[in-house]
Amino acid sequence: MSIAKEYWLFASTEEAHRYGRYCSDKPHIVMKLQSLRGEILRDYDIEKSRSHHDSQRMMNLAVQAQFHREAIEEAKRV
Repeated sequence: MSIAKEYWLFASTEEAHRYGRYCSDKPHIVMKLQSLRGEILRDYDIEKSRSHHDSQRMMNLAVQAQFHREAIEEAKRV
């Protein structure tokens, strides 16, 4: 049985930047983004360590981690 986790899903860098600007004055949301990014990276590492890992899932997790990082950086920049 597979348990699917839900993450904030950004579809593009532009969307991540827009959300980062939106939450730049909301530190509790930035902290949640950081927490979610940590969860995504942990899931990536777990998937990577499996002997028969799912490359597509790894790619999706890596992309989402990148988008979350971009949103966090944008929030801190603004």
